Amino acid sequence: MVARMMLCALAAVGIFASVSHAALITIVNPSFESDVTADGTNTTSLTGWTTNAWKVWNPLNAQWTGATDQVPDLDTTIPDGQNVFGIAGGGGKYVTQVLSSTFQTDAEYTLTGYAGARRDEGGGYSDNYAIQILNGTTHALLSQTTGSFTAADRDSWRQVVVSYTADASVNGVPIEIRAVNNGPDWQYSVDNFSMSDDSVIIPEPSTFLIWTLGLLGLAWYGRRRKR
Repeated sequence: MVARMMLCALAAVGIFASVSHAALITIVNPSFESDVTADGTNTTSLTGWTTNAWKVWNPLNAQWTGATDQVPDLDTTIPDGQNVFGIAGGGGKYVTQVLSSTFQTDAEYTLTGYAGARRDEGGGYSDNYAIQILNGTTHALLSQTTGSFTAADRDSWRQVVVSYTADASVNGVPIEIRAVNNGPDWQYSVDNFSMSDDSVIIPEPSTFLIWTLGLLGLAWYGRRRKR
């Protein structure tokens, strides 16, 4: 009786305490780390993305406190890795990527990225930034999250989240993601993009193991009682 109760409890754990996550969508070079740059330098090389803006760069302490001069170079104040992408120039300058994944009708998408205001940026901080999800064929805007930096935001990063539920008009169309600088002629930076399809839930391998052990145990106990 005790053994049966324990096996039932194990199966229940697998059903009710499942560990799962949304299906992740591949973004090439999501944190701009593919193009290696030394501290304080930049490069026009940009793997996976297209831009009319500025460059990949590896910031210094002058841009973000604690961004360099570490051994190893951990860049702990940067959202991910050492590099970021600076979108300079305002007036709609952007960095964009058309993904290999396509929209599926009724799928719920979440795009997450980080926008940062460097500490040494001069001039007016009246910029309006935008993180966007677009139709990868027509480049039409589907959803965006916008925001502004002021002088008080220097030396900081903020997480930006964009949500979009696809309809039949974009079914099978490539997904495009974009960061835009809609402000005056100054720079903000972006880093650490990720995207998920929240309508697809993937259980962790440990969940399948718990289910399997629980069900096999119950089957074994049932056969044992018949004997």
